[in-house]
Amino acid sequence: MALIEQVKGLKEKRALVVGDAMLDHNVHGACTRLSPEGPYKVLHVQDHEFLLGGAANVAHNMAALGASTTLCYVAGADEAGKRLEETAKRKGLDVLAIKDDGRKTVEKIRLFAGDIRMDPRIDEESVHGIEKDIETEVVARVKGELSRVHVLLLSDYNKGMFKGSLARKLIDEARKQGVLVVVEPKPSSFAPELNKFDKANVVIMNNKEASTITGIAYDGEESLNAMGEKVLGTAEFDYVVITCGKDGMFCMDKEGRTCMIKTKARKVSDVTGAGDTSAAILSLAIAAGLQIEDALRVANYGAGIVVGKPGTATVTLEELKERIGQDT
Repeated sequence: MALIEQVKGLKEKRALVVGDAMLDHNVHGACTRLSPEGPYKVLHVQDHEFLLGGAANVAHNMAALGASTTLCYVAGADEAGKRLEETAKRKGLDVLAIKDDGRKTVEKIRLFAGDIRMDPRIDEESVHGIEKDIETEVVARVKGELSRVHVLLLSDYNKGMFKGSLARKLIDEARKQGVLVVVEPKPSSFAPELNKFDKANVVIMNNKEASTITGIAYDGEESLNAMGEKVLGTAEFDYVVITCGKDGMFCMDKEGRTCMIKTKARKVSDVTGAGDTSAAILSLAIAAGLQIEDALRVANYGAGIVVGKPGTATVTLEELKERIGQDT
């Protein structure tokens, strides 16, 4: 079956994303003078924009493709948490928001004067591990959803969700129920810590993250082979996928077989969120029954589309089919 026909199955899949959800808060305004208090620009605020970040953006990418998507996360009982939930629902996500009074919702505040990004970025967040009672609640809520989904994606942004035993419990339960498991570890997850994601079907990271995790410098395909071997020697995965920006996407399976899919970007406007798009599409494509190389090709097309858009963006199924059609 042609690739353009296979991607139609993405919207028929149901996904569950669990992880570190964030609220991206963009403050837009104009700078017309310096403050009398010092050589500081004064931003006259004109608008506030709220977007989904972290695990929430991965889930948003899945929903944008037409897949029925549930997002599960832990947030503070604060204004940012309320806005995060409202924004996620407005973007078409089903939300399992577990509130923790002792936690701050992760909120990243960026300032813009017209089209110019200003310094600094302001982060409001809690990054300590979730408490045992919260972990128990997450596991219970996820168990209740697993029978209805085709893929579970664990999105780790090192904000506390996976510092304990949560990943192990969710992976074991998902595999027991025959649900595909995809994980995204973050750079602080050095190689030995990958054990907490052991037995996930797919682990996906970018080349910088892979370098940090494995201690191997990225230097083309030979280094990717070494990275893949080290990851597979540390934990049991069916596939290790490493995204390499303009160089494309690399994959090694548990038997040591490799493939490299070259990039499909035609222009680059902003690389923000491209990894989230890749993870979302790859997860749905494998769940839809595509062979790994075809799934990588589809994810690569999607990443190529999203980097041509400004800011954190998503890809629709129609855009994906159009791009594939143009290339065949």
